[in-house]
Amino acid sequence: LVVAGLALVAGGRSHASAAAGATAVAGVAAGAALGLAVAVKVTAVAALPFAALLALGPGRRWRPAAVLVGAAAAAFAGLSLLTGLGTGWVAALAGTGALAQWTSLPTALGMAAGYALWGIGFPDAYDTAVAAARATGLVALVTVAVALLVRAWRAVGDTRVVVASAGAVLAAVVVLGPVVYPWYAVTALAVLAAAVVQPRVRWWLAVATLVLTALVLPSGLGVPVLTKFPGAILVAAAAAAVSWWWWRRWRRPRPRRPRSPEERAPARPAPGAGRPPGPPERAG
Repeated sequence: LVVAGLALVAGGRSHASAAAGATAVAGVAAGAALGLAVAVKVTAVAALPFAALLALGPGRRWRPAAVLVGAAAAAFAGLSLLTGLGTGWVAALAGTGALAQWTSLPTALGMAAGYALWGIGFPDAYDTAVAAARATGLVALVTVAVALLVRAWRAVGDTRVVVASAGAVLAAVVVLGPVVYPWYAVTALAVLAAAVVQPRVRWWLAVATLVLTALVLPSGLGVPVLTKFPGAILVAAAAAAVSWWWWRRWRRPRPRRPRSPEERAPARPAPGAGRPPGPPERAG
């Protein structure tokens, strides 16, 4: 549904000569698809601002964006009323915090710190460590989301950049969220696969997909539930190794750009340079 919504609004704006009515229909359909996606999984709401930017277009037209957001809200509210479920899912969100699995990066780091504190005689600090790591992850998630939204705003005329930014935010929700199940990443992978063209990035997306398929056993039981301690330690160690690699790469001096033949050629003296000054001219 998220991919369909983004595709509808992107296709609607790619046809600049389309009639205004057809563009409005595409915006309503895109908004309805995104509203239904939010009803299925609330994390899909992260894609809505980027869809609004696609509707906004390089001309910064606010009316199509407002139509899309309104259609999304109407679809979400209509499905909630038709199913009779209402907003009961809001109360259910509070219960997800009781789950601690290493599939979430902040939770894994908090679990590793909690196990370390447990080992040195502070067993009651485990929950505090997990809660602190999750709060830090949410702050990082908001920071990443705002940065990507600003990037998409500056490149609002580039459909690929906006869609890729939406996929990156959805991926950040998976990586930095407090609770993550393997199927949470399906939306992010689908959006990124549709927007990214670099073969190397697509290769890593394929690797991530294969790894995620192995995290759920045929019986339906998740591997993270069975491997809480070793999984948290391995994720923390991997995060430390990647951080160290990035720090070393950032500190490494960059090679200088080779100069062009024009830059290597000696500078020519200005006309008249090096000549002794002539006698002063007499007035009159």
